[in-house]
Amino acid sequence: PREAVISLQNSKLTSYKQYVAVQNELTKAYYELRNTYTINVLNKSADNLTKEELKQVKEAYPFILSEAETR
Repeated sequence: PREAVISLQNSKLTSYKQYVAVQNELTKAYYELRNTYTINVLNKSADNLTKEELKQVKEAYPFILSEAETR
């Protein structure tokens, strides 16, 4: 996961609503991955993390997104 990059392509015809919907789904997916990590690795809920633990979770599952517009 530390080296994973999500590549998102859209066209000029992509509506803003559709673009935001995809972004939201990606964000939810990362939230689920990070939540699973906190439970399985840190034995805590995501709501009870310290700043250091939150940093650890974000380092384990960084949200790296590459966006490109198709021609």
